[in-house]
Amino acid sequence: MQAIRLLEEDGINTPDGHVTVPVGLLKPTTVNRYLNKWGYNRNTLLRQPPAVRFQAEQSNQCWHFDLSPSDLKHVKAPAFLE
Repeated sequence: MQAIRLLEEDGINTPDGHVTVPVGLLKPTTVNRYLNKWGYNRNTLLRQPPAVRFQAEQSNQCWHFDLSPSDLKHVKAPAFLE
C-alpha cells in the first residue's frame, strides 16, 4: 500500500519533529480504516468540491477588485465595432 510505503520510507513531519514508521509496524487494514474515517477514500478524493456563492455576512464587507495592469485589459478596438 502506497500510504504505508511513504510512512516507512519518507516519514512525516509532525509538530514534534520528523517521524519515520518502522517497517512492518502498520497493517493495511488499520491504515485503510483510519483513512476512511478521516475522509480519504477514493470517492471523496475524486469528488469535485461544491461551488459556493459568495455572500457577505456583514454589510461592511468589501469586494475585491483586480486593478493590476494587464495586457488583456487593453483592447485596441472593441469586437462589436466592425
